[in-house]
Amino acid sequence: MNAITRLSDKGQVVVPKAIRDLKGWAPGLDLEVVDAGDGVLLRPRRAHKHLSVAEAVERMRAIYTHSGAPVTLEEMDEAIAEAIAERDRRTR
Repeated sequence: MNAITRLSDKGQVVVPKAIRDLKGWAPGLDLEVVDAGDGVLLRPRRAHKHLSVAEAVERMRAIYTHSGAPVTLEEMDEAIAEAIAERDRRTR
């Protein structure tokens, strides 16, 4: 469904009622405005749930697993140094 609206002198835009009804948007809804190249995208603002440290660690462990031998701090430092050197080579 497409609709036409007008930008007011104050920079306000009215979302047509048919669109609001279709989306179930009620007065007071916070909308996120996203740059979309030659236009913008309006979408309901997502509520961000605040996680405890334990919840965040649990989620990270569920996503990132390591099944090989433990990695030493020296190996980590070496990998970081290599990544930095590679980044520096690409930015020259």
